[in-house]
Parts: sequence; structure tokens; C-alpha cells
Amino acid sequence: MMRRVIVVLSLMVIPFSLVPAFSQEITKTEFSDMIAKEKIREYKHVLVLGVNQPFSKGYNKYSPLFFYGWFGDDFKNKDLYMQFTMTTTRIYFIAAMKTDKIFAGVKPLLEHSTYSAWKSYNRGYNDKFREFGGNNAGAGVFFQYNWLRILSTKATFHASYHFYRLFLLASNEHKYVNMPKRHWQLKPGIELLLSDVREKSLARVKHGYLFRVEYQYARRIGYGTWYDYDRL
Repeated sequence: MMRRVIVVLSLMVIPFSLVPAFSQEITKTEFSDMIAKEKIREYKHVLVLGVNQPFSKGYNKYSPLFFYGWFGDDFKNKDLYMQFTMTTTRIYFIAAMKTDKIFAGVKPLLEHSTYSAWKSYNRGYNDKFREFGGNNAGAGVFFQYNWLRILSTKATFHASYHFYRLFLLASNEHKYVNMPKRHWQLKPGIELLLSDVREKSLARVKHGYLFRVEYQYARRIGYGTWYDYDRL
């Protein structure tokens, strides 16, 4: 009787072992899908032009939108990666080593007209004494390690020089913050990323999930409550 039961159970298990969902091959496939793999850029040149027009009656009527990107990912040295990007307010260049596991390199960056806060309106009129604009130029280094295809950690450090434009020849006491005309900023940061986002059509169509934890610390030399010894 016991032999018959064993034979019947064996016959019942065999069909399940032949189904892909229960076989060893699908397990290998699922595991290989989780291994980190280098992402290759779909296009080498990307250009986007446009205009931003607010519908409300504001102080700034419209602003241009511009993006150009060059992605070098097809050199003789397969681990070499370069990128040049220019947008309406930012220009940067990346030279890096890019493999399945590691993405590390340097990133010089220039941002212009990026500070447009501290506006004040008195009875509907813009108070120009509180306006300022600014730029910053600097360079950073980054190191990213891909543990899995969906899991990575990243460490960054960026040093930049910020210089501001006061639109009117007014002293700093008219501003909300007694800000200097220029200062240095040192900004280290760390990031943990869990992402399974699939991208298609110039990265415009995305679907999946993304969970990111990021911490950045900015040390501003010569700015307000940080260090005043070199205020200008």
C-alpha cells in the first residue's frame, strides 16, 4: 500500500517539475535578471527646444527652454563614458569609468541665473531692492556602486564658487539676508537608490517603482552664520 502511495505522489509531482514556473531554469533566469548590467544610451545626440509661457499676468512673461545632450558610450575602451549637457540654466561635462558594477568620475558644472528668490511686492509693485541673480561654477566627483540591477549606493562631493548680481546698486541691508557678493560652497552627499524603472523613447516614457534616500550637507564659507572672516 505504501509503495502505491509513493508511486502516485511521484506521478503527481512530475508534471509540476516540467512546468517552467517550478523548474530550475526559470530560477536562474530570475537571478540573472537581478545582476547589475551597464545601461547603454539609446541615442548619442538629443536636442530639445521650447518656450515656457505662464497663463497668469506675471512679471516675467515667457522664458526659453533649451536642452542639448551628447552621450559618448561607444569608445574603444568600453569602460570609458563621457557626457556633455547644456540646458537653459546649466552646462556640465562628465568624464567617467562606467562598468556593470561601478560608475565613477568627475563632473565640472556651470549654472547661471539660478537664484531668483527674495522678491517682494509692495501694493502690487515689485521691490527691486530685494532682487538678485546669481551664478556658480565648480566641479564634483562621484562614485556609484551597483549592488544589483535595482539597488545602488552613491557618494558625491561638489565644490563650487557662487557669485551674485545685485540688480540695483543697493547695500546688502535691503536684502532679507545680509548676503555676500560671493562665497564658496562645499557639498558632500550620499544616496541609496532602489529602482526598477524601465525607460523608452528617449527616456520620456517611464514605468516602474523608485525609492531613494539622499542626504546632502552644504558648508558655505563666507555666508551668513557659517563663516564671516572673508565676507566681501
